[in-house]
Amino acid sequence: MSKTKNRKGHIKEVPSVIVLLPVYNGCRFLEEQINSILNQVSVGVKILAFDDASSDESLNVLNKISKNDKRLKVYNRYENLGLNKTISALLKLAESESGDYFAMSDQDDLWDSDKLNESVIKLENDSAKIVYSNVRLINKEGVVIKENYFLDFRINPVEGSDPLPFVFRNPSIGHTMVLRREMIPIIKKIPDFLPVHEIWFLGVSAKLGKITFIDRPLGSYRQHSDNIIGAKFKPFDRIVNFHSLKSHIKIRQRNRYAALKALSLIDSKYNKMANLMGLDLKHRFLGLKHFTFELLPIAKTIGLMPCFVELVLYLLYGARYK
Repeated sequence: MSKTKNRKGHIKEVPSVIVLLPVYNGCRFLEEQINSILNQVSVGVKILAFDDASSDESLNVLNKISKNDKRLKVYNRYENLGLNKTISALLKLAESESGDYFAMSDQDDLWDSDKLNESVIKLENDSAKIVYSNVRLINKEGVVIKENYFLDFRINPVEGSDPLPFVFRNPSIGHTMVLRREMIPIIKKIPDFLPVHEIWFLGVSAKLGKITFIDRPLGSYRQHSDNIIGAKFKPFDRIVNFHSLKSHIKIRQRNRYAALKALSLIDSKYNKMANLMGLDLKHRFLGLKHFTFELLPIAKTIGLMPCFVELVLYLLYGARYK
């Protein structure tokens, strides 16, 4: 817990949240995002920022802010090692920090002032290990282009203790996640083969407890040309626009395969689906029936059309993305 003053100047205890901020060439929007984190209400906040050998002014921006606000701690390296290694480094640093919860942040978004407080309340009310939330989309100037990410992209939020729907629908955006601090020692080593960290956080959380969701935007997800991962395509577009999306689909399928491999490290029951996903094209046709049986249990959660799309893509892409 942290101590803070209310409007009448009285001291009260509030939940404390460690915010992990990986940074790489993000100086353009960095100060605005950090301010939105530091301005959170009804929680105590500290930010651990790690600059992954930026070639722009990001480190200077971080150091300037930290001189004026000791709630921001800055770390850096001089060789770029990528996002997941930076997040793992931040998790290890967070182990030595006091805090009740921790949250992930991107370098270019904006948080509503009650994001962390609402997330903590939801975690406690649902006795969950991890919570994620809806977002609005904004452009590089900060103008809202979509009010409701999940509604506008027809994405069904997923809750509970099964991470498999997250592999095939990917509804949880990393920078909306807030977790209990007790998770840090368990998730700090992200598997090297994973392209993104989200499924690892979700898989471990589902193994140990529950995933929950807040169905209202608590922040603004900025869309611009430098995004590592932007807003997702609608499911049917993956087939209708097959040629224009071919490269995109190939990456998605490779990521699904990696995600299943990661889940199999957490729980052996995912071994079968991971092995089926990794078959070459010839054996994949023979494994279609088994893959269908593995996929059907989550059809109610992710929808029949996404399941159909995944079956089609399962046949189209074999060893080419292993």
